[in-house]
This record gives sequence, C-alpha cells and structure tokens, in this order.
Amino acid sequence: MTSEKISRTSFIESKVYNNQLKYHGFSELLAEKYNSGNSVRTSYKWIHGAIFDEIQSIGFLEGLRRTSGIVVPSKGVADYLRDLGFISVIVGGLPFSYVSDVSERLLGVQDSMLAIPSHSFTDKTRYTSYLDFLQAFKGNYEKIYVLVGRHYIDGHDTLTFFEEINRRGLWPLKGAIAEDRHSLKRVRLILSSFPSITTNCLGSHIAYALLVGSKLSISGPYISPREVSNNMDLLYERQIKTFKYIFGQARAEQEYENFEHSYTEAKMRTYFPHLLTEKTLCGRQDIALGRRLCGVEHTLNAEQFREVFDLNPLDIVRTVSKKLIGRQKNEDFLGR
Repeated sequence: MTSEKISRTSFIESKVYNNQLKYHGFSELLAEKYNSGNSVRTSYKWIHGAIFDEIQSIGFLEGLRRTSGIVVPSKGVADYLRDLGFISVIVGGLPFSYVSDVSERLLGVQDSMLAIPSHSFTDKTRYTSYLDFLQAFKGNYEKIYVLVGRHYIDGHDTLTFFEEINRRGLWPLKGAIAEDRHSLKRVRLILSSFPSITTNCLGSHIAYALLVGSKLSISGPYISPREVSNNMDLLYERQIKTFKYIFGQARAEQEYENFEHSYTEAKMRTYFPHLLTEKTLCGRQDIALGRRLCGVEHTLNAEQFREVFDLNPLDIVRTVSKKLIGRQKNEDFLGR
C-alpha cells in the first residue's frame, strides 16, 4: 500500500468501548498474541498513556476508587499509587508494548519526515503556526507528513485542517482513535515506516516513536497537552474531584497545580533535553528510553495473566458480538 493511499484510508470504528482494556483494540490484540480467537475481559483499568512524571498518573484515575484494579507502565508509578493508598496496582507496561513489530512498511516515505502535532488541541491559529514552522523545512525532505489526530477526525473542522496542511505543500496522514479496533497496529505501522519523526508536544507518541527506533526531535512552537481543551473550566471541575479524593481538600489544589506544571515546556525540557532542536528537525534515536517509557520489561506473559487477572488467556471469554466480528472480518488494520 502506498503512502498516498494510507493517508486517505478511513478508520475501522468498532464501537464505543466501556473498558480501557478494549481501547484501540487492545483486548483483541492480547487474544491474538496468546492464540485465542476471543477477546480478553477484566475489570482492571489499563493505563494507555505514557507517564513522564508520576503525578501525571492521577489524570488517568478519574472515577476510580482506591480498591479499583489498575495496570500501570512502570514500577515507579505503581509505588507512587500504592503510597497514595491504591491497593490493587499491577505493573504491566503500556498496551503499545504488546504490539509485535510489523513487517509491512508504508511505501515511499523513507526520505520523508513525519510530524506529530498535538492530537486534540482546538486553537486553529496555534495549529497553523506549527504548520508554518514545518513548511520552512519542506525542501529538506521528499515530503513532510502531518499526523492528523483524533480531535479532527471526530468531525471538528476536519476538512479545514486537511486543507491547511495541503495548502502548505504538506501531506496529511490519519492517526488513530480509541474506537478503532486495529489502531495500535496502525500506529506501529505508521511510526515504524518513518526513520525521522518530529513533534512539538508532550504525549505517548514520544515513547512510541523512540521504541520503534525512529530518530525523534522536539522542535517548533510548543503546545502543552493541558492547553488544548475547548473548556478548561469544565476539565478542571471534572478532574479536581479526583485530586480531592486522593489528596484531600487541603492538598488538592497544590497537587493539581503540580499536575498542570508537569506538562509545561519547562518540564518537557527536563524530560528530553537531548531531543530538543531549534533550527533543524534532525532528531536522535533512543530505543532504551522508549523501552523504559513503554514499560517493555514489564509486559505480562500468559502465565502472569493467569496470576494477576485470574483468567487464562488461552481460554478467554468471548466479549465481541458475532455481529461485530461479521461486519469487520474482511477489513484489515489499513482500513481497506
């Protein structure tokens, strides 16, 4: 499949999942990994996002109690949550760590750059300023692809942003959404196809790109993931409840401030000083850091699944309806 074709493919939208284990098709990927035709079911919440500072883990705990089962990417995060009173925390790595390397690659992108802006921000002016920044480097690469994230794919001014990308001689490339049952494979395919990747924001894509061995740079006008919501007041009202539950009324505001600060440019510069560039998009490879951020050494095997979830991955319960399977049995993760 050519890169031009993959940029136009549609998503495979299965359903709105009510369990994080199923997000991005993770439960089906596990079933496939353990040679089962069925989907894994568990009450545990599996954290999908990379965590660069332990305080960021609180952002994934909305609606959970201290007795809730949680799977986290690293021992450091597990110890942090246990110290806060969570009693059922398992270290299992990020779901992306369970995606096997794909032998297939997008064609014709070896001399191109993949740019990954924030996948959810809503400020068009700031988005287009990043596109202007990328446009200045267009002559250095055969093509510069811009990964278009969930927010726009969900229908928010999608055509307008595609036009903004095309107008600058850049190339849009569709990313992934939680409802796409093959999105983990899609992301692995896309990232593995580009030797060079650049971004201007903090996010899981940094961990993923490093893990697959791409040379990564962080460059351009920085966008914090905490600056992207349409309604920051509503976001605050929703999340502060979690902070009050965990830290108590007296500490909640200060810890929430620490949480917000963990996503700022100043903090990002302390996380990845060796990946920062200013007048170039040329990045560096750091597979070891990618493995650590993704928790590769903590991925669970079949025996460990039996121990921690009290289920046998080789005898997994069916949770995907026959109707769903029948509707998509002929569709692969490229959306053909």
